[in-house]
Amino acid sequence: MFLSALTMACIAKALSGTYMMSMLTQIERQFNIPTSVVGFISGSFEIGECFLCPHRYEYEKTILPSSNLSSNSFLCLGNRSQTLMPTPDPGDCEKEIKSLMWIYVLVGNLIRGIGETPIMPLGISYIEDFAKSENSPLYVGILEAGKIFGPLIGLLLASFCAKIYVDTGSVNTDDLTITPTDTRWVGAWWVGFLICAGVNVLTSIPFFFLPNTLAKEEIEDNADVTTSDREEKHQGQAKKEKHFLPFMKSLFCNPIYVLYLLVSVLQINSITTTFVFLPKYLEQQYGKSTAEIVFLIGICNLPPVIIGYLIGGLVMKKFKFTAKKAAYVAFCLSLTEWLLLFLNFLWTCDNFPVAGLTTSYEHERFQQPLYVENKILANCNMRCNCLTKTWDPVCGDNGIAYMSACLAGCEKSVGTGINMVFQNCSCIQFSGNSSAVLGLCNKGPDCTIQLQYFFITSVIGSFIYSLSAIPGYMVLLRCIKSKEKSLGVGLHAFFTRVFAGIPGPIYFGALIDRTCLHWGNQKCGKPGACRMYDINNFRYEYEKTISPSNNLSSNSFLCSGNRSQTLTPTPDPKECSKEIKSLMWIYVMVGNLIRGIGETPIMPLGISYIEDFAKSENSPLYIAILETGKIVGPLIGLLLASFCTTLYVDIGSVNTDDLTIALTDTRWVGAWWIGFLICAGVNVLTSIPFFFLPKTLPKEGLEDNADVTKSNEKEKHREKAMGKKRGITKDFLPFMKSLFCNPIYILFTLISVLQINSFIITFTFMPKYLEQQYGKSTAEIIFLIGVYSLPPICIGYLIGGLIMKKFKITVKKAAYIAFCLSLIEYLLFFLNFMWTCDNFPVAGLTTSYEHERIQQPLYVKKNVLAECSKTCNCLTKTWDPVCGDNGLSYMSACLAGCENSDGTGINMVFQNCSCIQSSGSSSAVLGLCNKSPDCTIKLQYFLIVSVFSYFIFSLAVIPGYMVLLRCTKSEEKSLGVGLHTFFIRVFGGIPTPIYFGALIDRTCLHWGTLKCGEPGACRMYDINEYRRIYIGLPAALRGSSYLVSIFILKLLRKFQLPEETDSSETELAEMKLTEKESECMDVPRSPEFENNRELKTKL
Repeated sequence: MFLSALTMACIAKALSGTYMMSMLTQIERQFNIPTSVVGFISGSFEIGECFLCPHRYEYEKTILPSSNLSSNSFLCLGNRSQTLMPTPDPGDCEKEIKSLMWIYVLVGNLIRGIGETPIMPLGISYIEDFAKSENSPLYVGILEAGKIFGPLIGLLLASFCAKIYVDTGSVNTDDLTITPTDTRWVGAWWVGFLICAGVNVLTSIPFFFLPNTLAKEEIEDNADVTTSDREEKHQGQAKKEKHFLPFMKSLFCNPIYVLYLLVSVLQINSITTTFVFLPKYLEQQYGKSTAEIVFLIGICNLPPVIIGYLIGGLVMKKFKFTAKKAAYVAFCLSLTEWLLLFLNFLWTCDNFPVAGLTTSYEHERFQQPLYVENKILANCNMRCNCLTKTWDPVCGDNGIAYMSACLAGCEKSVGTGINMVFQNCSCIQFSGNSSAVLGLCNKGPDCTIQLQYFFITSVIGSFIYSLSAIPGYMVLLRCIKSKEKSLGVGLHAFFTRVFAGIPGPIYFGALIDRTCLHWGNQKCGKPGACRMYDINNFRYEYEKTISPSNNLSSNSFLCSGNRSQTLTPTPDPKECSKEIKSLMWIYVMVGNLIRGIGETPIMPLGISYIEDFAKSENSPLYIAILETGKIVGPLIGLLLASFCTTLYVDIGSVNTDDLTIALTDTRWVGAWWIGFLICAGVNVLTSIPFFFLPKTLPKEGLEDNADVTKSNEKEKHREKAMGKKRGITKDFLPFMKSLFCNPIYILFTLISVLQINSFIITFTFMPKYLEQQYGKSTAEIIFLIGVYSLPPICIGYLIGGLIMKKFKITVKKAAYIAFCLSLIEYLLFFLNFMWTCDNFPVAGLTTSYEHERIQQPLYVKKNVLAECSKTCNCLTKTWDPVCGDNGLSYMSACLAGCENSDGTGINMVFQNCSCIQSSGSSSAVLGLCNKSPDCTIKLQYFLIVSVFSYFIFSLAVIPGYMVLLRCTKSEEKSLGVGLHTFFIRVFGGIPTPIYFGALIDRTCLHWGTLKCGEPGACRMYDINEYRRIYIGLPAALRGSSYLVSIFILKLLRKFQLPEETDSSETELAEMKLTEKESECMDVPRSPEFENNRELKTKL
């Protein structure tokens, strides 16, 4: 029952965490914050975990029915008497207060981190201490599989929520002019949080009915052994305070433990940054929507991990690997997966062809180090006087996207909402047509193929790495003494949180911001979210929430309406004084921080319980089940995220039919809040069983000794009452000393930190990466991630745990298995370098207006402007892309030279676009041009590789986890797991998303701008640089962890681990010997026999 409750808690925990990671891009767009701040929100969960080792705000809208920027007033003809930089109203700036609303999310994440802190350290320590040594790898594998099943559900939930507009129910979604692929789209992220909260509450209920202690699995038929074991346990409880410092000294003097700790920090840094920014990376790299990317991550990546975890646990149980063998296995497998990671450098797509950002108006690609206004303006839109910082992209008929219809030189529009078409676009010259449509131009089919390759590599790598997880964890568990195990695991968790979970998202988010090509602007001129990244430099972040009321691709930004404007609007001090919503993301960060606090005890305590109270041969299976639950949760979370991102963030409050952006638009913001509501409900529901669990758990096999159990329970409570206060402090420092003197434990923690850094990078930014790389929507990407990735992980976890249980693999063998499987998965990871797509062809950004590819490290204004739109005087910083008939995208209809438009909403068509010359047509439609079909094929390859990779990796997880559990003493297990978790959070979970986000920002090609001129979210990235950072940095982190793993394997060959000889088996043997001797009391004995008996008694 304990294993089931713990697994459900892990699923709920992973569900909430995965959903949170999947919705980061939606939150980023909702509150108009850079990626570095998003990384800080992500790291708040780790901060929260380290604490323990009716008013509705209004966010910035880009589309309002009353001031639709795609209206005729911003066509090229309508702007000739305006300045290019409008002056913000100081009154509006004073009212703008939503910049601080993100604090609620931050606080919630902080609380979540506090709540989840004890789960894994205590749970794994319990499994290791109370399960047979041959069973604990299987149990850990089950636990790890549960941890993957949760993300699978979370990704599916995120994919669902991302498809729903954030204000669903309050707006008419038919009026929306953006689609889920638009960078301004915000999904109903809050819905998933509600669901996750309910699930967490439900999973907590069984714990209230669990006993206080668990019985050891090996001694089920021996009442005398049970009595002595419980007496020793009571005495140990009274000496905890006394032994704390010695345990700490022992742990930090354990070279294996210290090195493992270092490896863990490096790994967690990589994992954190990968996971947090993976949706962003995929969005930018492949041009998919958030919902699609999250779904793909959940479907492709997590199932192989689950399978790998289970297989790894089964292998550890079946072959009874020693810690030394487990270390070698974990190292080899992890190294293989690390080498596979480099393949992701191959699966790349080009940047979106946005005129003036990634390409010139002549469709020539260029590289620009920063936003240069004279590249955004061209001769074809110069007369329009367009706003250069506006981001309302249109796709011209020439295949080039423009930052706005005005910059495309469009003079009129036809239609409404998402179907609006801009016509007479002077910058679009393609076969006689000069029209444009809303949104960036799609990436080609080659980019989709690259995305497939990426997922194929990811699947294989995930599977290989999951195979090594359980052997690797066994090294951690078996490299420390039994009494130090809890402390060792706790310290491991602490260091990974502090040095990976907290800083990782922060520094990585800052790195991502540096790749932005075009920043959004807030009302008062401050920078908002990046509208476009340079995906070659890998940095993607979303800025503004686009509602159907404020579309920058509307007729108001056509070329004909801007000819009297200045290129840079002048911020109105009143507007700037109102612009305070840039801090609203703090709420999300605080919420994530609270979530981290709440989830802290789950794994440390849960695994410690499994290890302590389950049979040794069963604990790998139990842990594998637990890890499988951790994958099922992300799977559900990804599906939920995919669903939520398909819904517009303001669903219910706006008419989505009036939206002029699609799901694949970088401005699209899904209803991320819906998923949070769902996650909250799920967490509440999963907490209910814990209320019915007993305070103590019986050791496996002691269920039949009722009399002994009852008498010892009474004795235990008496001893506990006397020594509770004085026990904890006395044992803490000795346990800490013991853990830090344990070299295997330290090295395992180091490996975990390195690995978690890599995994956080991969998973966090995978949706972004897939969106940018393959040009899919967020909802689609999240769905694919959940469907392809998580099931193999769950299967791998379960198989790993079963193998550990079946073959009773020793810790040393488990370490070798975990190493080998992880190494194989690592090698598969490098295949992702092959599945690449080109950037979106955006005139002035990734290609010239003549459709010639350009290289520019940052936004260069002179590339954005072209002769065909110079008369339009377009805003060069606007991002409202249109896709021209010539296959080029333009940052706006104005920059495409469009002079009029037909239709409304997403169906709007821009016509008479002077920059679009394609077969006599010069029209453009909203949005970026689609990537080629080859890009879709590459996405399939990516997913296939991901399935195999995750499955192999999941097989290695349970053996690796057994190493962690068996390298510490039983009494130190909970502390060891807790410290392990702490270090992972601190050095992996916290800093990784931050520094990786900063790296991603460096690949931005076009930043969005806030109303008052400050840069917002990146609108377009250089996906080539994005890919190098996204794949290269995790590969480097994981590669360094394998070097540390070699030291662990060597140490395991020399050291006798605390759990190498099972004490319970020795006690049983002694009991049998005593019984046989008592039967022979009346038999005459020789003096030699009496001497032998006396010697045995002394021994």
